Amino acid sequence: MPLDKIVSFEFVREDGETLATSTTNAGNCRVYAVEGLTGLDYEFNTRPSYQSPNYTVHSSRPLTREITLDFLSSLPFRQRINGFFNPTMGGKLRVDWGGTRRWIEYLPYPVKIEQPTIHQMLKVRVRLNCPNPYWRDVDDYGKNIALRVPLLAFPFVCLADRGVIADYRLYGVEVPIQNGGDIPVGARVVFQALGKVVNPRITLNHNEYFAIELIMIRGDELIFDSDIDNTLVTLNGENVENQTEPGMTFFQVPRGDSVISFDAEAGRDNMNVTLYFTPQYVGV
Repeated sequence: MPLDKIVSFEFVREDGETLATSTTNAGNCRVYAVEGLTGLDYEFNTRPSYQSPNYTVHSSRPLTREITLDFLSSLPFRQRINGFFNPTMGGKLRVDWGGTRRWIEYLPYPVKIEQPTIHQMLKVRVRLNCPNPYWRDVDDYGKNIALRVPLLAFPFVCLADRGVIADYRLYGVEVPIQNGGDIPVGARVVFQALGKVVNPRITLNHNEYFAIELIMIRGDELIFDSDIDNTLVTLNGENVENQTEPGMTFFQVPRGDSVISFDAEAGRDNMNVTLYFTPQYVGV
């Protein structure tokens, strides 16, 4: 589709090399058309109904995304583009479309280049295959939901007949969160022990939960990851999924508003609990 707004593109190859361009770039290359930034194609598994002429949909899944970008490029820039989009190396495409910023992982096809006449700029077509078809938010959600704010300072004065507040919890035990994306997404929860913690737990919307039967000591790090393609539970890098409680789930953070809470059988105040998730979108 032709682009009538300023759209910026930054390609970040897996080896760290970058290439940036836009729809207004007057230099070596400019994008003048692109397909695949919005929408998704789906595959439906259907069966005929034996009692009517209709079909029943049993399942559906999104297909891989294909993005096509058409460039106008100067002749000296041809080798740069050819070498950058090497089919043996994937990368990330970051798009800024009128202030909406998203990124997606890609694998490139071989570049196609043509030059109508020697007096015209080269026409370059870059095609990208995106196995995960969803765009991701540039800004991840990441908060220590068990954060405590210290209040003590020096010089310190404490009256004998009065108590003192040493710190306070910033968010409380229950924390509201929001997934502003288009689909439910997996979460990564990192428990860091500041002292002894027994059987930590985290619960989503008072329903689904992760819980594990173990004792953490100061310095231990427990990671729960419910990414649908890479679920894991580790303690200091070692797999401890066999110690999880029966009934726990690798929950997904639903669209919209949710509440997440943390607890432990003992030592709830002896841990930091940091929650991460990345909203995902059907298009930019």
